[in-house]
Amino acid sequence: MYMPFRVSVLRSERITPNFQRVTFTGVDQMGPARVTRDLRIKIIIPGLKGLPDLPAGPEGIQVRRALPEDERGIMRTYSVRDFRSPEDPNQASQNRAELDIDFVLHTDEHGQSGPASRWAEEAKPGDELLVIAPSIDDDSGAGIEFSPGDCKTVQLYGDETALPAIAKTLSEWPEGTTGEAFIEVPTEADKQSVDAPDGVRIHWLVRESENADHGDLLISALEAAAPVAQSGSEPSDQPQLDDSVDEASAMVWETPQFSRSGEDITPVEHAEADDVYYWIAGESGAVTAMRRLLVQERGVPRQCVSFMGYWKKGIAHKG
Repeated sequence: MYMPFRVSVLRSERITPNFQRVTFTGVDQMGPARVTRDLRIKIIIPGLKGLPDLPAGPEGIQVRRALPEDERGIMRTYSVRDFRSPEDPNQASQNRAELDIDFVLHTDEHGQSGPASRWAEEAKPGDELLVIAPSIDDDSGAGIEFSPGDCKTVQLYGDETALPAIAKTLSEWPEGTTGEAFIEVPTEADKQSVDAPDGVRIHWLVRESENADHGDLLISALEAAAPVAQSGSEPSDQPQLDDSVDEASAMVWETPQFSRSGEDITPVEHAEADDVYYWIAGESGAVTAMRRLLVQERGVPRQCVSFMGYWKKGIAHKG
């Protein structure tokens, strides 16, 4: 069950030109109970009237919704880069848990940073915000989309906004699974130290080096890696996907368990061990193009793919 946690900055550091890592304490009761992987959490940064005063339990979410808009703070969605429990041998501060969130320091076409990026750049020890995340006993799997099922080969594709989720997923990789991770970043200096488990290769795709637009390198990598057609399935057998996305509409979010566009999520067939599972996240337009390529053109079964639009060009995403 998701609930708010009031957390404090322990440290903040620029780890690459376009990433600010902020480490928080005050998360001793934060979960989930089992794996974290690509878990989505919400952060609430102070607005003009500061942080809302919310009760610690799940009712705190409803309390915030009932507040006037200018008293709610500013909510954004992030992935967990790392979470260290007090028992973790790598824990820097004994007897308290630590949460790492990596903030992408991006600007719009006018050179303006978003509120979360600005907050992260200016964060100093002792600063507070609210994190809405699962409780320590939550084993529901809510907020986690990585779902390879019986597939023993996995391919991950993501831009810099998906890098934290990819890195955390690789650190909790399912046993007996092989795969590849394709990570697109702005510059060579934005490559991070990411530990790949046995049987997994990491490919860094640098836009600056190729003078490429956002998402183009991921699309090209997928075109090269994806099968022409899945065994026993023709592209025409797959459901037609509605790729029309209005400028103000929600971003693409299609997984084996959920369809934001209202598609039929009844599995076409059960995933087999020799199927490939594709996890794709990043800019919504690029994700939509990759979705069309895999499911419509290459005939990959819908239950073998998770597509998540983390952000959309030209749209200030809230929550």
